[in-house]
Amino acid sequence: MKRIHWLGTSLNAVRKFPDEARAMVGTELRQIQNGLMPSDFKPMTTVGAGVFEIRVRAGNQS
Repeated sequence: MKRIHWLGTSLNAVRKFPDEARAMVGTELRQIQNGLMPSDFKPMTTVGAGVFEIRVRAGNQS
């Protein structure tokens, strides 16, 4: 299983998400840790090759 490396304040930011969104982020990250692609993402080629933005939509948040 791949390790997750949190940068800057990203972990604290995710911890502040509503419960539903946090659960969805956890599911997406677990998929990535197991070598799978997230269910909703887009490539971020301006950041670097192989970098993806994971998109989570929960409740009325986007």
